[in-house]
Amino acid sequence: MDKERQGENRSDSEIRNLSESGSVTPLAKKQFPWLVMTLIVTHWTIFIISLYKNNCPARSGDRECILPDILGRFSFENMKQNRQLGPSIATLQEMGGLEWKPGDKDTKRWHIFTSIFIHRGLASLILSTASLLYGAIGLERTFGVVRIGLLYYLSGLSGSLWSLYKFHMSVYSGASAAATGLSGAAFSDIIINWKSHEKKFKKILRAVLGVGINFFIGIFPGVDLSIYYGGLRAGFLLGFIFLIRQQAEQAGVEHVHDGYTPKQLIYKYTIYQCVLWFIALVVIVIEYAGMLLY
Repeated sequence: MDKERQGENRSDSEIRNLSESGSVTPLAKKQFPWLVMTLIVTHWTIFIISLYKNNCPARSGDRECILPDILGRFSFENMKQNRQLGPSIATLQEMGGLEWKPGDKDTKRWHIFTSIFIHRGLASLILSTASLLYGAIGLERTFGVVRIGLLYYLSGLSGSLWSLYKFHMSVYSGASAAATGLSGAAFSDIIINWKSHEKKFKKILRAVLGVGINFFIGIFPGVDLSIYYGGLRAGFLLGFIFLIRQQAEQAGVEHVHDGYTPKQLIYKYTIYQCVLWFIALVVIVIEYAGMLLY
């Protein structure tokens, strides 16, 4: 009896070890989220540099700036220039934002890649930071820096392309689209790795709140929500491609006195996972090709 109990305990221990290592139900390790923190520091640094470069008092005069006596050259442009508390549109362009001019050969199309690190104003910067702290840390700890980094950048790029080519909108800032993409990826993670998740309803609510944080910026007049939608949509589809995980299945059981103990666990991709992965890949490839060849 004792030997059987010990065998049962060993089996349970092995299962727990597999679970903690990520084979059964990946548990976020308490490692420092280097990617998320690097992104946050980068975004705030670029925003502060853009305010310094803008130098509102010298550009527009103290009367046209917000808080010039307190912030000095870091003060914000007036609401006519930027309703999100930030630098002028001209400065955003100089920092890497893209102004779309159909047929203009001087349009710096390569700015579509740099705009992903630009925030239009303090409002969107704060909301993006909150979104990253709220939802992206868990994703990074579970899937690692490389996958989440690629997902973040491609979501931002897709959001910018969606706004640019679908609606011909200038992309002065695309960082918020990238953060929204990670919120979309949280949904696809739950769907495609359904068996691996516990407390599913709680995680769904958390993902919904993450999307809500990003789209809250829509209360500001003149905000281009198409870039947020494009980032969310891309992140959702890319999540099926980058975040797919093998699911644990029980290959057999051995009888013990108090019930059943797993004899062997195998890990494989299920049919529905493969179908979702393939559909997402086809849609992404077609859309990217269509927008880039537009």
